[in-house]
Amino acid sequence: MDFSELFAVSLQALRLNKLRSGLTLLGVIIGVMTVVSVLSVISGLNDYVLNKVVNLNPDVIVF
Repeated sequence: MDFSELFAVSLQALRLNKLRSGLTLLGVIIGVMTVVSVLSVISGLNDYVLNKVVNLNPDVIVF
């Protein structure tokens, strides 16, 4: 099988299984959004805690 034949077979499978393809796409989108959201919250909390620690005692070096 060459690439064009594989591509045609995969498009046919997507056309025949619209619900499965849509649900899979929705799952991937929700998963990526969840990972991005969690990483954003963790980064924000890290900055918040670092600023609080630095403001406690300016003579302390925080790495």
